[in-house]
Amino acid sequence: MSRVTTVLLAGGKGSRLEPLTENDAKPAIPFGGVYRIIDFTLSNCVNSGLRRVFVLTQFKSMSLERHINKTWRPMVNWQTGEFIEPVPAQQRLGDHWYLGNADAVYQNVYALEKDNPDHVVVLAGDHVYKMDYQQMLDQHIAKKAAVTVAGLPVPVATAANQFGVMQINEQSQIISFDEKPDSPRPLPNDPEICLASMGIYIFEADFLFDQLCKSAIRDGTRHDFGRDIIPASIETKRAFVYQFRDPETSKPGYWRDVGTLDSYYEANMELLGSESGIGLEKTTWPIWREGTNRSPARIFSGSQGSAPATSGSMISAGCTVHGSVVQSVLGIGCFIEEGATVENCVLHSGVRVEAGAIMRNTIVTQDLVIPKGCRIGFDRDADLVHGATITKMGRLVLSEPIK
Repeated sequence: MSRVTTVLLAGGKGSRLEPLTENDAKPAIPFGGVYRIIDFTLSNCVNSGLRRVFVLTQFKSMSLERHINKTWRPMVNWQTGEFIEPVPAQQRLGDHWYLGNADAVYQNVYALEKDNPDHVVVLAGDHVYKMDYQQMLDQHIAKKAAVTVAGLPVPVATAANQFGVMQINEQSQIISFDEKPDSPRPLPNDPEICLASMGIYIFEADFLFDQLCKSAIRDGTRHDFGRDIIPASIETKRAFVYQFRDPETSKPGYWRDVGTLDSYYEANMELLGSESGIGLEKTTWPIWREGTNRSPARIFSGSQGSAPATSGSMISAGCTVHGSVVQSVLGIGCFIEEGATVENCVLHSGVRVEAGAIMRNTIVTQDLVIPKGCRIGFDRDADLVHGATITKMGRLVLSEPIK
């Protein structure tokens, strides 16, 4: 692993996650009560032995860079050549911001070449999953691949306009790659399923540098791995797929792209099963995060001595619950007053729900107060008056004080 350098792409604008990205970069958004989205990819790096990581930042990166410096830089040993280093956009090769994810790597090729790796791992900072990159690297080296793309079977309807879709032969060699097609080509043996790219790539370093330079000067390029680099790589006959599987069941592994408000909400809700899809309750592959000195959560009986209806939820440290919390994720230090009801919600840290307020199917950003007696999630017109954003699936997002 000392001959491998990782590039973690964390600079995207995150427009599909607005208003959650009004103040923070997408990878810095809270997730699962106590994590930030980027914690999952960085945990995979550390657990896999990938400890030479450039994190490429750009938009609204202050909280993300602070989180990396506080939580992740102490996790590696700089004296032995390890690093997890946030790299802000520096316009080293031009006076423009990153034009695409491939251009982001191209503009930092100087740092990569200086690190002199044999292989480069390219990752995204907005996915929720557990994965041992060592296994993917082993296959990449065994096949003498120029590039290996992690792939996962997904429903055709889910992949349409969302993911790159691949066709492979019996040797797992990629024979076609379509980036976010309207009508994805299904697997030969299943018309309902296609093989989607997870946005995880391993490149032979010299090959990557060559492809990035060629793409940068090619007419009509979109400076994108899925639209430019990977399709061009197929011509070499050395582009392969690594099919991501759960090591315990050998079934397709758990992976979620949380790039939209609805996918973000749904991934949080998936944590609430008796066994969460990603397996947060398992300690064999820990997801590391920022520590906290907050007290354990406290759950109280009502004034009449009755127990509050609190069930099926994740309640983080520092929370105080006097009301009802059902099928919800509460971040650090939330306060639910007596008579308040929170149902199917995702609350970021410091949210206060005052007495008698009732809310459902809502994402609430940090430190907001839901006023006494307020009803959220019952009347669309009233929710709009309160300043809520309504998702395609009808969920709500509150990011500003209630009007």
